[in-house]
Amino acid sequence: MGAKTGFLVYADGDVPGLLREAGPAEPARTASMMRLLYPGWEIEEGEGSTLRDGVYPPEGTVHAASWPGLEIIGDQRTGSRSPCGRTADSPAL
Repeated sequence: MGAKTGFLVYADGDVPGLLREAGPAEPARTASMMRLLYPGWEIEEGEGSTLRDGVYPPEGTVHAASWPGLEIIGDQRTGSRSPCGRTADSPAL
C-alpha cells in the first residue's frame, strides 16, 4: 500500500533534526516564501496543520511552513506526474 504525497522540503541540514527543533512556523516568513513560489496566488494564513495532514492537501490548497534553515511545502502539484517530474501547472520552484 502506498500513500500519495506532494511534499517538498528545503533544509540547511538534517531534516529530522531540524523538524524536532522547530517550534511554531513563522507566519511572516512563510507568507514571504509563498509569495515567491506562488506569484499571483492569494495567500491566506490558515489554522495550521500537522505534517501528516499537510503532506497532500486538497487540490488548489497549499500547506507551508518556514523557519530559519527549513522550509516545507505540501502541494499536490509537487508530486511527479510526468517523466521529468514537473507539470505545466507546477509551482515556480
